[in-house]
Amino acid sequence: MRPKNLKRMSNQRKILLDQIVDRIYSIQKDGPLLVAVDGVDAAGKSYFAQALRDLLMMRERPVILASVDDFHNPAAVRYVKGKDSPEGFYFDSYNYPLLQEYLLNPFKKGQGFYKTVAYDCDNDCPVQCDVKEVSANDILVMEGIFLQRPSLEAYWDLKLFLEVSFETTQTRNIKRARDIARIGTVDQIKDRYFKRYMPGQQLYFKEASPQRNADILIDNNDYNAPFVI
Repeated sequence: MRPKNLKRMSNQRKILLDQIVDRIYSIQKDGPLLVAVDGVDAAGKSYFAQALRDLLMMRERPVILASVDDFHNPAAVRYVKGKDSPEGFYFDSYNYPLLQEYLLNPFKKGQGFYKTVAYDCDNDCPVQCDVKEVSANDILVMEGIFLQRPSLEAYWDLKLFLEVSFETTQTRNIKRARDIARIGTVDQIKDRYFKRYMPGQQLYFKEASPQRNADILIDNNDYNAPFVI
């Protein structure tokens, strides 16, 4: 049975995702594949990664979908430089050693056990989750921001970057329920966006050049009409 989100998908989006699935299945490697779905906040990474997961699974290969958002640092670490700090956003948001230990290293080695969740950002507390064993036939699809930072870049067998203008992502951030719940009013979201999130992303661009280094650069300003740049 086709997942509901695939039934609702535009033809252009489906064609692009099918091409990416073909690209992933063409990778010659003994062991699991690691795919990064990178992009700025509100670029559409979660939706894109879920659809990619669903299409990959239709070809009978096990697929694990994970998000860097499940490896946040505690709030005391994230905001140690201040809630408006772009440096704090880029350097302190995530627990990368734990992400590597729990998830990326087992998949890169092709053996061992992994966890896909470590921290609940909304409730600011650690999370216990099931431990599973890596299979040589697995495909890990990881979505999130900053996935091509220097400490993570070498993990990926395929790197996707969803290119979206800051104007578009600001509009999407204002409309997202989770941003309203965490930050507050529209004006507060805009203020945080311009002080912390956008300049934090620009720090990432300067250090990692993710658009240039991605294997596939995708314009995702229109959810229904993405295209390869």
